[in-house]
Amino acid sequence: MKQILHIILTVFCISSCSLLEENPVTSLTEKDVYTTEDALEKNINGILLSFQGDMMFQGNMLETLQAASGLTHWGTSSFLNDERWACILRTFTFSPGTTYNINMYNSLYSVISRCNKLIDALPSSPVNQAYKDEIEAEAKFYRAVIYFCLVRLYGDVPLVVRHAENESDTANPRVHYCKIYQQIVSDFTDAWEGMRSPERVMQTTGTQGHPNRWAAKSFLAATYLSVASILHVPENENFYDNSRPDRKPDFSAIGIDDEDDAWQLALDAAKEVI
Repeated sequence: MKQILHIILTVFCISSCSLLEENPVTSLTEKDVYTTEDALEKNINGILLSFQGDMMFQGNMLETLQAASGLTHWGTSSFLNDERWACILRTFTFSPGTTYNINMYNSLYSVISRCNKLIDALPSSPVNQAYKDEIEAEAKFYRAVIYFCLVRLYGDVPLVVRHAENESDTANPRVHYCKIYQQIVSDFTDAWEGMRSPERVMQTTGTQGHPNRWAAKSFLAATYLSVASILHVPENENFYDNSRPDRKPDFSAIGIDDEDDAWQLALDAAKEVI
């Protein structure tokens, strides 16, 4: 038995020494992760998979978003009784010091950072420009989805659209909520114009598991609905302060002068999707 073990160890050591003496001919660098179509797909898949995380679009995340947009998810929760609105808004959704809130906030910005890093890396990638345009449009779609969540939950939030090394995105100054909506509309519009069709998604990924350009149009409709609601009853928003003129909603930068404009844009986008 000892002799057999000795032979095995000897063979292992010889093999290991031989391997250790090899000089690797290639090494993965930062640039390598953007040099092929397959590499770009893996980057965008990583961003998409992050939406399945615990702090993102499962369970509590969905419930929190509903609390920010009508509490419809809680409509049949009997334990909330008549206090369901105040209870959720006061003790759960907008309490900035809770661990849940902090973790969710940081998780959302982590995904934004990944989107920004990919978008910033695309110009120097040797991949075909048309292919890169599809990837960029999809990355902008994901970024817009995250900001659409953030602005409904917190109002003013940091607006970060470039990747910054060694800098915390969440530590940036907060930006007026109307500017956040402006970026959301811009990203969803770019996504609508550049994302893949359902057929193209199947061709490039072999599955329908990726959003296509119609998802961007659907989110545009939802965004315009949110803007219309704000313009209709701005005092219902947690970020509104009637004593401060700078807090009043102004969406003229995205071509919306009043709530009728927003309702019409939402209707037109929804009709296209339907």
